[in-house]
Amino acid sequence: MESKKFVNLSAEYKDFLLECSKINELGQIDGKTQVKVLTDLHNQVRKCLETKQLQVSDINHLMLNYTKSNEQINHLKKLTHYRNYYIITNCIRSLQWKEFIGKIKSKITNAKVQEIEDAMTKLLEKYIGTWDTIEKIIVIDKKCLVKSIELVDPDDYDFIFNLLKK
Repeated sequence: MESKKFVNLSAEYKDFLLECSKINELGQIDGKTQVKVLTDLHNQVRKCLETKQLQVSDINHLMLNYTKSNEQINHLKKLTHYRNYYIITNCIRSLQWKEFIGKIKSKITNAKVQEIEDAMTKLLEKYIGTWDTIEKIIVIDKKCLVKSIELVDPDDYDFIFNLLKK
């Protein structure tokens, strides 16, 4: 995730942000925005990415490393934060969460369920400000409902297990 900070936008990034500026509702997001609206906006931004032939890593690079103030980037950050917060909250309340925590508990028998839940929550919090990264752990459907939870990245496993060792 950590990358070099930058202050000058490339032509591709400028074009992408200009395309995003055409999404009127993007600037109106707040904590009360419905998940359907967040999902629709997310899909519109995803189409802008595809249209401009950019990758998820490009939007994450913009959001995490661009150091100048930029209204469109701030709107993307808000969208990402609120959508990911909803996904995480929904995940923690889901049946899949209990099943997933149980799987980890079966592998680490000396850890308490609450410790595992706390470690997983810390892992998810790492990704709350990133575009689509949360979805590598929490698989969701079109309505942002949790389908499954899985750790596929070895670094995420290490993060969890290192927290549980302490």
